[in-house]
Amino acid sequence: MKSLTIQKIVFLFAFIVIANSSKSQQLPVLGVLNIKTSNVVYDNEQTGDLLRLEMEKLNKYEVLQREDAKVVLSKAGIKIDSCYNKETLIQVGKLMKADYMLSGYVSRFGEKIVIRLMLLNVNGGFAEKSNVMEYLNIQPELQTMLRISIMKLLGESVDDATLSSLTIKTFDSKTNNPGVGKLVLTGPRIGVVMVTGEEARRLSADESEGGYGIKRNIMTVFGYQKEVQYINEGNFQALFEFIPMVSGLDAGRFIPSFTFMNGFRDNKRGWEFALGPQIGITQTARGFYDAGDKWHLANEFDDPTIIKNPNTQFIYNIDKRGDASINYAFVFAAGKSIRSGSMNLPLNAYMTISKNSYRFGVTFGFNSKTRTTKENL
Repeated sequence: MKSLTIQKIVFLFAFIVIANSSKSQQLPVLGVLNIKTSNVVYDNEQTGDLLRLEMEKLNKYEVLQREDAKVVLSKAGIKIDSCYNKETLIQVGKLMKADYMLSGYVSRFGEKIVIRLMLLNVNGGFAEKSNVMEYLNIQPELQTMLRISIMKLLGESVDDATLSSLTIKTFDSKTNNPGVGKLVLTGPRIGVVMVTGEEARRLSADESEGGYGIKRNIMTVFGYQKEVQYINEGNFQALFEFIPMVSGLDAGRFIPSFTFMNGFRDNKRGWEFALGPQIGITQTARGFYDAGDKWHLANEFDDPTIIKNPNTQFIYNIDKRGDASINYAFVFAAGKSIRSGSMNLPLNAYMTISKNSYRFGVTFGFNSKTRTTKENL
């Protein structure tokens, strides 16, 4: 007898535990009907389907399916396209035996998409939560926007980088410029360069010694930059730059150079870094410095009026009496691009390293954008 009573008690206790466990695991029921849209690629029904899908992924609610909702609405004589206002949705939610109803709208205003979501408490008859978000007009990312709005509505954390790419107008990237193949930025560059070392010495030398008579070591530079973005992902762009440039015009000289650079740009802040070789064309001659540190051409070595130095080394140096030749250098550059409407305004500082000198310069200019895109939405 006692054994039978104990068994009943154990059975009853197990039943209560299982029942409570099942009840605690039961998710609140959520209904999602059509979502009103305006000037976007998805219609009311498609947007409702996307919201339903994203809510199911969270596994926080038992989401009622559209077909089940249609059956209930059909019996009640209610058209699904008329279920947008709060009172109707709460009425439908009671018919569907839902705990909550999710409603809202998605509208495009110019270059912005506004998404408003509202979570209605069916039994209480009030809006328990609501959220309004403004996004950039990047309609291929509309599902991601809906996901973010849901996460914000429910107080969940979202990825900051993804949120920024969809809400803050930054430099062009694959996310905020969908359909962009290759983006080409070109524009003029103007600035100044400071020449040091042997190059500055030869440029400032008298013309009678093969110099250029440029007594200051700062000259203007003017050029044109052609830029190709061959990788355009997330927060960064990979760039190739070709920059033909002329310096010395302010001193009455024409000193051309061609720079080839590879670099990266931060899409969010506009900071960029690049490096690459530079090829210049200048006149050089073979010569030497005498004991008085004066420059002479090599054919003057046997001139009896010149003091000979048995340790004389012949080198090639800048000399306007010589022949045009190619010289090489390497360039390191860094800067920041400032966005202004449809233009990017680049400010850059650079350092050029060559065999006998360093050059330091700053440039500024603007980029006009030319690109091929898919049909604008």
